[in-house]
Parts: sequence; structure tokens; C-alpha cells
Amino acid sequence: MKSVLRFSSVLAFAALVGCSQNQQPTTPQANDTPQNLTANSPSASAVDLTKIKAEFDRRVAEHKARLAQAGSTNSLAKSNPKITVPDDYATIQEAVDAAAAGTKINVKSGSYTEDVVVDKANLEITASGKVTLNGSFTLNANGITIHKFKIIATSFNSVVGNAVSGAEIEDNTFSGGFFPIVFFSSINCTIKGNTISGATNGMGLSDSDNNTIDENTVTATGGDIGILLQSGSDDNVVSGNTCKFFGRAGILLQDTGAGNQLKDNVCNNNTYGIEILASNNNTIGSDNTANANNQYGIFLRFGASNNTIKKNKAKSNTTCDIFHDGSGSGNVLSKNTAGCTSGF
Repeated sequence: MKSVLRFSSVLAFAALVGCSQNQQPTTPQANDTPQNLTANSPSASAVDLTKIKAEFDRRVAEHKARLAQAGSTNSLAKSNPKITVPDDYATIQEAVDAAAAGTKINVKSGSYTEDVVVDKANLEITASGKVTLNGSFTLNANGITIHKFKIIATSFNSVVGNAVSGAEIEDNTFSGGFFPIVFFSSINCTIKGNTISGATNGMGLSDSDNNTIDENTVTATGGDIGILLQSGSDDNVVSGNTCKFFGRAGILLQDTGAGNQLKDNVCNNNTYGIEILASNNNTIGSDNTANANNQYGIFLRFGASNNTIKKNKAKSNTTCDIFHDGSGSGNVLSKNTAGCTSGF
């Protein structure tokens, strides 16, 4: 796996090319007004996820030290097919430590304050009733499922996975933190049906391939990015998500690999609805909606090349609906509905 990329410098912003007279942008919609958005263009610097990766490493190391003090992982694990918290174990972490691979852990209603490290494969951890976790899940094994929790971040993030496959993060509610959900160097994971609000950003993939981000609702009031794909992430599907009120972009592809597909997403009332930066050979469409953004609906810049932009709706964006800064080549527009397109 490739390492997590961090840009060390900020690229200069390219001069904007105005829309032609017969492609003038229309007035932004009066309803669903964006909040706390600046008129200035956000920086093109990469999003720095190194603090989250360092937090992952710290949590895993501390957990291994606790297990070593208590005894080996194998001696703690039991072959219970199902464990209930707090009936069988008082905390979620104790239940995980006691579980064998493949165990179903049911967490009853209540408030739990802990950072849980999950290092057993194929654990299914489900909240039953109203369960609030003040803390996080750190995923350090394959096939882990996290379902139906209300998770309030007490640090950088709420769910982080590194070099895992087959994780399912579904039907949870997240608030607080820098990036509530982040996966590094991970494959075949599913992030579906979650709600994120009140955090700086939403969710991110770094150097991660063949994942699905589907039917999530991500909102902020002046935060940065709803959904991020970066650092060579390939062949991911981002579909059916709603991303609103972000100070940079609803969805950002930055220095990704190829083959990512964005479809059926709603990215309204951000600075940029969908931003494609230094990313090539991706498909934006069909049926994305990028309306009433503070600058651009769909924005390609800094060498973005050979991307296909098809069958999207981009209207009422303040500067222009679909805009390319001219620094890339081979981008194809097809059957989009937009009042203004420029730079292609």
C-alpha cells in the first residue's frame, strides 16, 4: 500500500476565466441559504490526515500494552457466539477483548465513554436502543461491522481503520471531531446510511480502493469537506450522498487514482459542490446535483484530466455551474444541465 500523502506547500490559485454571455450563471436560490461561507477561494493544499493516523497508532499500541499486561489476546478470547453489554461485560472494550472472531456484540441502551480498539476479525457490534458512545472505534482487523450507534467524538475522529478490508459502518449518527470517519490503505469497506453533523469535516478515504460510500447525509455550518477521496484512492463508488454547507467542497477528489465514480449525490450550498483537483480518469455522473454553491457547482483544477462529467444538474451557482481552470486536458462533458460551463 502506498503511504498517506501530505502536500507540504500551497499551490497558487489559477486565474479564473469568465463565462460567455450566453452562459451566464443564474441567481442563487433564496431557500436553503448557505451559512458562514467565505467568498474567497479555499486553498488547494491537501487535507492533512496525519494526526488521525498517529492517533490510530497510539490507540493500537496502548491497547496491545493493556492486553500484554492482562495476558495474551488468545487467552482472553472466548467462543461465545453472542455477547451483551453491559449484561456480560460492563464496557464495549471488555466485550471485544473477551470475544472470539465472528462474535456478535449487542450493546444495550446507555451512555458509554471509551475509545474502543477492535482487533478481532468479523465482529458485529450493534447498538440496541438508544446508545451513545462518547469516544471512538479503532478498527485493526478485517470484516468489522459498526451499526446504529450515536457517536460523539472526543478527539480527532469517531471511526478510523488502517489496512483493513470488509468493514461496514452503517446507520450511525456522528457529531464532533475533525473527520468522524477515516480509512487509510483499506479495501472493500462500506460506509452507508450514516448521518454526520457538527464536525469540521465528514468522511475520508486515503490510499484506499474499491470502497463504497452510499446514502450518507453530511452537513456542516462552515466546516471544510463533506466527503474526501485522496492520495491514490482508486475505483471507489460515492453514491446517493447529501453534502451541504461546507466551506470548501461537498465532495473533493484530490490526487486520487483512477476509476472513482460519483453518482446520484446532492452537493448544494457549499463553496464548491464537487471539486476535482489533480485527479484523473474518474466519472462524475450520472445524476449528481450541484446547485446554489457559493462559487462553482462542479470545479476541475490543477491538472485534472481525462475525467468524464455526464448527466449532472448544476444550476444557480454564483460564479459558474461547471468550470475548468484550463490546466488539464481530455475532460469530457456530456448531457449536463447547467446554465454556465467554462474552460473546456
